Amino acid sequence: MKKLITLITAILINCAAFAQVPQIVSWQGIIQDANGNNLNGQFNVTCKLYDVATGGNALWTETHNNLQITDGLANISLGSVTTLNLPFDKQYW
Repeated sequence: MKKLITLITAILINCAAFAQVPQIVSWQGIIQDANGNNLNGQFNVTCKLYDVATGGNALWTETHNNLQITDGLANISLGSVTTLNLPFDKQYW
């Protein structure tokens, strides 16, 4: 029994040692023009994460070129162009 507990403990410690914060975050949303119309087509979309809700500093930025948007729906993998190396111990905007 001691050997089984030791083995399970070793496996859990090993898994914890290799655990990492995800470097890519999926985001899905609706993108509209200034008149509230859903966009259709390919667009260059720049994504930024800020330290505060308004104003503040952009802590991370990446641009997705030729992103396909259909009826306003955009699916973006944040961190797929520029490494997302922020600590996830607080909220970003």
